[in-house]
This record gives sequence, structure tokens and C-alpha cells, in this order.
Amino acid sequence: MKKRYFCYIGFIVSFISVIIIICFSDLRLSNNSDALLSETDSIKTEFTIDEMLADYDSLWKMLEENYYYFPYLESQGVDIGSLKMTTRQQLENRITNVDGFIYLLDFMFKKMNNFAHLSTVDLELFSGYQAYYNSEDAGDNGWKKALQNPQTIAFYESQKRALCEENPEAGIEQALPGIEAEFDPQYKAVIFRIRTFDDRMYKQERGFINEYLTSLDDAEIDHIIFDICGNGGGNDAYWKENIVAPFGGSYKWDVWCYLRDTELMREYFFDDYAPKPISELSGHAVPAYADQLGLTHYFKRQRILSAETTLNKNITDAKRWMVRFSGTVVETYEGTLNVVTGTKPDIQVEPIEGNYQYIILKN
Repeated sequence: MKKRYFCYIGFIVSFISVIIIICFSDLRLSNNSDALLSETDSIKTEFTIDEMLADYDSLWKMLEENYYYFPYLESQGVDIGSLKMTTRQQLENRITNVDGFIYLLDFMFKKMNNFAHLSTVDLELFSGYQAYYNSEDAGDNGWKKALQNPQTIAFYESQKRALCEENPEAGIEQALPGIEAEFDPQYKAVIFRIRTFDDRMYKQERGFINEYLTSLDDAEIDHIIFDICGNGGGNDAYWKENIVAPFGGSYKWDVWCYLRDTELMREYFFDDYAPKPISELSGHAVPAYADQLGLTHYFKRQRILSAETTLNKNITDAKRWMVRFSGTVVETYEGTLNVVTGTKPDIQVEPIEGNYQYIILKN
């Protein structure tokens, strides 16, 4: 007798720095063999409502096992049980194709505030993931496995073709917003506006800050402000190499990460980071939220950054203010849950106050 395994529809859901495939390839596993049939033989382009319902149920099973934040969302007034049930009813009674299914999931995730990066992965983000996780120097991991799944690739290629048919210019990769710089002699301030840390911009804009500041070599600079309002995040290497490194210095810090011991987390984290049970944690306080979120393991990542600057002392001594954020599930330096409290900026301002003149005058 053959066992049926659903592998979902082909698009990707992203949360807490993990991507899971939604790709319904209808793979089968024989009792007489441990190997799956060729994935390329199982690629599908059309899906029944029963298949999409099976996908939906499997997605929720994965989220309930691996997405940590349902207790927090419940405390914020999100009725997870009701949302799960009503969305399934809408899928069963109103949705007829994959596009409608994705739209429904997008709406459901928005109801959960897209908390901890919970979202479907659109075509643009998929391209960004491919550029980063499929690079030559990227090792084998869960991300690469998901991105190289033939059903997943086929789905996004079909999305790209459909987009091009609707709008021929859509096939051309849209330009990402680039870094902007401004010098205000009245306030003796340099303002860098950085709207993305996307991996595609990391190499393109490397050296920009150094070159711009060097061009102001004779100017008197008291303030350097990094404005990342509306920045959608991206590669950590951007801020380390493009923002911090130009000013030189040596930095070392620890990042404490917590997770559950599940099959999915093992695929993504256990080989590379070798997490240990929280019960073995010593010399560092067990976070208060560990039990509530069902966290079982931890690992520590030590970050080191060392660079020499070519800027003159006048510039490197200027006051530098940066709003920082993290794209992963970690503990803050204050011992709180990063995704809830965030990393505190150097200066906290309300949106109406968010201009550099106000910041300088206030501080």
C-alpha cells in the first residue's frame, strides 16, 4: 500500500527567518522504498479545492508546531481559533484557484499583523531569497532546499509569466530605492536615507558612505544620522559592512536565540548551530517568556566586526545615531523578546517629530 504525502502548492510562507514551501506535488512514498518519486514528475499547475484545503490544514499544523507567537497574539486580542476556522470556511466556499488562496492567506496573516515576518513570499522577495541563499558560498540548508524545490520554482516561474502577460514591463526587475545622502551646513549634519538592506543593494552601495563623507573632507560635521524609516530589512551584512565598517573599530557581541525542538527547526538550525536544551543553560538567565512560548532549546551566536577607517578624525568623531532592528527571533540586551519590544533606537521620536532637525535640537 502506498502512503500519500502532501508537499503543498509551490509558493512560500515566511516567518521567524524560516521559509516553508506551499507546493502541492502529490508525492508518494512506497512501503518498499525509502525514496520519493522524482519531484519533476510531480509538478502540478492546477489544484482542486480539496488539495488547497489539505494545504491549508498542513500549513496550520506547521505553524502550530513552529510559530511561537500565538500566545502573544491572543493576548493582543487576536482570536487565533476563530481566524483559523473562518478562513478555512472562506477557502472551502469562495475560493476557486491558487491566486485566490494566496490572497486569502495574505489577508489572514494581516489579521495577525504579519507578526514576526509571517507572510507569503511574493515574486520580488522570492528573487531576493534566491540571490542570497542560492549563492555559491551558501551552504546546504533548509532555505536552499526550499528554494530549489522544482514545484516551488515552477510556481514562481508561472507567476512571473502571468505578470509579464498582463504588463510586458513587469518582467524587467524593478529598481530598488537607493541610498540618498544630504549635508546640512546649518546643523553641520550629514543625513543618510537608507530604504532597504536588500542583498541586491549591499554590494551595489558598498563604499557609498565612505565616498560621500570623504567628499566632505573639509566640512565641519557634528552629526551623522542614518534614517531608515520605511526600511523593509534585508541582509545583516549591509549595515555591518556598509554603515558600521566605514567608521572603523572593533566590536564583539553575543546574540541569544531560542527555539523549539521540532522537525522543521532541526532542518533549518540544528546542524549549523547545535542548539542545547534550555535546561542546560548556565551563566545566562532563562528568559521569562520561554515557558509561555514553548521554547525548548537555545544557541548563542557571537558576532565580531573589525575594520579600519580611511575617514579623517573630524568625521569619525561626529555623533552617529542609528535606528537598529533585527530580522530574527532573538533576545534583546534588556532580556526581552526582540520581536515584541524591538531594539531600542538611540533616540525615540514620534512620527510627527521624525525629521533630523528636530532630533538634533532635542538632543
